[in-house]
Amino acid sequence: MEIYQWYNFNNYFSGRADDNIDTIKKRLKTFITATTPVVDHYEKKGKLVRIPAEGTVDEIFAVVAQHLSNAMKK
Repeated sequence: MEIYQWYNFNNYFSGRADDNIDTIKKRLKTFITATTPVVDHYEKKGKLVRIPAEGTVDEIFAVVAQHLSNAMKK
């Protein structure tokens, strides 16, 4: 299932004239195309940490803080 099928985008449109499903598909494709090489680069160097964004803000913050603390010790 593609990401743009998961949501009712009518609730998320900003009201811009180009807010439609085709434009959103293009934006997502551009985002993935632009960010994937960067993510791959840092992952290969062992400098990428994936943080699950599930849980409360406090739980997520605790995970981020722990990773930052570990990185600062290196």
